[in-house]
Amino acid sequence: MKMKTIKKTLLAEDGASSVLVMITMIVLIAFGLASFSLALSNERLADKKIAWLTEYYQVESQANLLIAEINAALQKEDSIQAIKSIQRSDFNCSAFNINQNSTEDYTYTVEFSVKHGKQNAKYIDVKLGINADNEIDIISFKQRQDPFEYTESPIGFN
Repeated sequence: MKMKTIKKTLLAEDGASSVLVMITMIVLIAFGLASFSLALSNERLADKKIAWLTEYYQVESQANLLIAEINAALQKEDSIQAIKSIQRSDFNCSAFNINQNSTEDYTYTVEFSVKHGKQNAKYIDVKLGINADNEIDIISFKQRQDPFEYTESPIGFN
């Protein structure tokens, strides 16, 4: 009699649906946590991109303002002296060179670098060619930034 009761209990399928519901719930919770984690990391990445773009446009605007200042200096009688007298600190200019080597295209060239930020600084490097009519050609306009290292793990674990 005891044997029949044990066999009957083992063969009974009562509670099989609750096991299936539990497994389904565990899988759904795992997918929910994974999607929540992905959404948070996506938001952090978007915030970093917005900050990077904001800094880039700030340094780009400084470079464009310096180009406009150089263009205004070219309208003066002693244009080279006027360019040399530009207050480069107003534009966060970290390098500024005037090359008076006459080429067939340009009377002289002006190269400068505008910087924004202290840590992981961003730069705009500009090379301008100025012809005999005191017209500016932008030869190069390049963005670069200081190398950086990750200080935290990509997932957030230290």
